[in-house]
Amino acid sequence: MMPEACNERVNDKFNRITTLPPLPRTASRLLKLIGDPDVELEVVIEVIEQDPPLAARILGLANSAYFGQVREINNVREAIIRVLGMNLVKSLSLSISMASSFNINACREFNVSEYWYTSLGSAALARMIVQRASLPNASLGDSVYLCGLLHNLGQLLLANLFPVELSTVLGDYRRDPELDLFALERDIIGVDQWESGEWLLRRWHLPEAVPEVVGNFT
Repeated sequence: MMPEACNERVNDKFNRITTLPPLPRTASRLLKLIGDPDVELEVVIEVIEQDPPLAARILGLANSAYFGQVREINNVREAIIRVLGMNLVKSLSLSISMASSFNINACREFNVSEYWYTSLGSAALARMIVQRASLPNASLGDSVYLCGLLHNLGQLLLANLFPVELSTVLGDYRRDPELDLFALERDIIGVDQWESGEWLLRRWHLPEAVPEVVGNFT
């Protein structure tokens, strides 16, 4: 959780903005499914297939080298049963659906491929660490995977709301990678991606552990 002074600064920054993106309807439905360990496969398939762009992204991931798939996957059912699994596909779908609510076209320095590479890589690494730790709570791996997927969501919010300022930040950072990226965000925009992500995830009513982890990611 953000310190009180930091929390006031972040709230002041965002409360003056009237164009904050709403939680997408599909994401809202998926959020309920995430919290239901007994949800039926058919329900998950139906929610995903009713959002064609989301279904296409899930199929793309299931067929990608990232998941080591050799035989072609042709539908969401196969993607869940043969490659991703129920919990993983719920987390991936929620993350993709949330990301779709942002318009980042005006942020010229923002690299979408880099964003997803970092998001997926962090999620996979977090889950691997939990699995190797052999913790008694097996479901913890799915929770940390979701946190990893959403850890940099705040940067999408900054790209949506402050495209020019974030472009300046990213441009400066690419020219000099020794700079502190998050300090640059705070100096130029007024908030960093971790603070922004925690604020948004609380506003969207994610389970408490998710914004808590995101806000303390550094």
